Amino acid sequence: MLFQEVEANTPCITGVLTGLQYKDCVTTCTSDNCNSNNDEVFKLASALDSNGNPRDISCYSCNSEFDKEGDVAGMPNCYNTPQGQPDGKTCPIYANAGCFKSKTVIDDGEGGGFYYKGCSTFKVKDELEENEAECSRHTATDNGEEYQLFMCDSVCSGAKGEPCNGGTPQGAARMCYTCETAVNHEGQMVGWGDLACLDNPNDNQLEFCADDQDICVTEFSAEWRLAGMQVYTMRRGCSKSNGISDGCLVANGNNYMIKGS
Repeated sequence: MLFQEVEANTPCITGVLTGLQYKDCVTTCTSDNCNSNNDEVFKLASALDSNGNPRDISCYSCNSEFDKEGDVAGMPNCYNTPQGQPDGKTCPIYANAGCFKSKTVIDDGEGGGFYYKGCSTFKVKDELEENEAECSRHTATDNGEEYQLFMCDSVCSGAKGEPCNGGTPQGAARMCYTCETAVNHEGQMVGWGDLACLDNPNDNQLEFCADDQDICVTEFSAEWRLAGMQVYTMRRGCSKSNGISDGCLVANGNNYMIKGS
């Protein structure tokens, strides 16, 4: 799907395609060799302050594909707030509308993902809050094989010396498998759900947690129901650590038993 518009008072075109957002600015001149200076076209692409000058902001900047820094706690350096950038990096004027952070998880049988942070040419969308994540799923093809991409990104306005794009998209910096399924004693699915949730969750079941959800939860329950059937339910998702503890609960009723963990 293509959305395209011309920005007011500038020779810039912005647009949105599936999985892509762009901004295209053009300047012209008439003398020989006159198109070597970037000042004018960069200013067209920039965000301006109340005085009409390009905004001066700083953002964290990193890239999990190319960073030379080693892993941090088993995750790429760019997974969370990058080390060694207490004040971020000064943004170029063509990417001063805000600070961005994004994460892509690849469901291709091998897993893995990419993490990016940096200065943004694109501002916070009108319908979104600061650092509110926008997520989408897309199908990609490699050598004729299809796989899923799960992507989330967010933008914040930023200020000089005050980078705002730490963590991963969605403030809690947490991503959990979120799914549910139930099977009977023969392993047949009962009701709705995704059978993979039982013992082999896949990456397309990953979701970013809300800001106040700081843990991933795995809940398994076994029921011996009134009619005699035993049913096993697996639930996975995000939760708050307050009020959640590990362990099991066993309960009995008239011709009914349940054990949950």
